[in-house]
Amino acid sequence: MSARARKLVGSKPVALTLSAAHPAIRVFGRLIEQRNPLEIHLEDQKEHFFSHLLEVVREEGYLVFDHVMPASGNEHLRAGTKIEIKGSLEHSDVKFSSMIEAIGGPPDNRFYKVPFPSHIDYPRRRDEYRAPVPLGINVAGQLRHGEDLINVKLRDLSSGGFSAHVSDASELVNETYECTLALPDQALTTQIMIRHRSKVPHRGIRFGACFMDLSARDERRLDRAIAALQRTNAH
Repeated sequence: MSARARKLVGSKPVALTLSAAHPAIRVFGRLIEQRNPLEIHLEDQKEHFFSHLLEVVREEGYLVFDHVMPASGNEHLRAGTKIEIKGSLEHSDVKFSSMIEAIGGPPDNRFYKVPFPSHIDYPRRRDEYRAPVPLGINVAGQLRHGEDLINVKLRDLSSGGFSAHVSDASELVNETYECTLALPDQALTTQIMIRHRSKVPHRGIRFGACFMDLSARDERRLDRAIAALQRTNAH
């Protein structure tokens, strides 16, 4: 926790905390990395201001935002002020609502404690290339949730996720899983979130999933696997 965040500790605690693998944490992290400007909209006001997300204090369940621009906007932000945050990330809109819970820093360099929102609007675009898995090739996967294991067969693969088939529809009851994919060079294990399910008559269920927390190394291995499938499909 940074010195800036420590100055905000001691204000009213929040109930919502998120695991390190939660998709929202990845969104917040990308907003910080890319220094994306964010619009701060105040309830019942047409005017909006701009800020940046500075820090995610995951264990305490809050975000730290920078002072807003223009500077006059900081006069409108007080503890208890309801706000809506809007921005853009990887060509998709991001939007969520929360409130100002605490304020730190001198008057000319404010920063703001904002509890995690209960919901984030972030519709991921499906603009990644999705490499179909040829019928003659079996790319197996295994999903784990606690002690439960589910074997699946991949149908396509992209840098953002995959679709797969599972024979028993009743098995796929959770939203998140630890997933191991048998890629050509080495097995890839990561967290996934189930995005949609559809029943296939007499064949179980087909589902789509997104990767939640890939490392840079895993992303490179995934790119190689997608390129290999592209080459196979081209022949």
